[in-house]
Amino acid sequence: MHLELHDLNNGQLIKTLTNGNWVVQRIVDVDEINSIVYFLANRETPLEVHLYSVNYNDEKPTVERITQESGCHVVHCFNRTYQYCITQWNSIDQYPLIRMLDVKTKEIIKSLHHLQQSQTTIEQFQFVKPKLFSILNRNNDTLYCAVYKPSDERGRYPTLVSVYGGPHLQR
Repeated sequence: MHLELHDLNNGQLIKTLTNGNWVVQRIVDVDEINSIVYFLANRETPLEVHLYSVNYNDEKPTVERITQESGCHVVHCFNRTYQYCITQWNSIDQYPLIRMLDVKTKEIIKSLHHLQQSQTTIEQFQFVKPKLFSILNRNNDTLYCAVYKPSDERGRYPTLVSVYGGPHLQR
C-alpha cells in the first residue's frame, strides 16, 4: 500500500514514490503544477496519522511530513495554490481541532474555533481515556492495544475484545 508512478500508455512502473514498513492510507490531493502528491499515512507509528508530500518528478523522491503534532490528522481541503490546507487534528489528550495550516512552513495559521465543539460539551459526556500499550504476538510482531476501563473500578465488569485480522491497519 505505497505510491508508485506508472506510464499512462503502457502501465510500466517508472518509479516507486514511497516504501517502508508503513502504509499510505489515502491520497488527499495532487498538485499537478508542482508535481506533488499529498497523502495521509502512518509512517512513524501505527498509532498516528499524518499528512505527507512527495514530488513525483524528483529523481529520488523524498517523503516529507507536513503535520507536526502527535495524533491523527485529517485534511479537508487545500487552497488553489496548495500553500494552505484545512486540517482536523486530535489525539487521546486533545479533542478535535479544526485549523488552517501553512503547508510550506508547517505552521498553524489560524484555529477555526467556530467549527468545532467546545471542550465543555465534550466533557459533559464523560468519555474515558484509554490506556495504550503494545504486545508481541507469536511471530514477534508488535500489536498495539487500547484498554478502556470504567472510572468506577469496584470490581468485575464486562469486557469486550475486538480483534481485526485483515490485511490493512490494525483495529
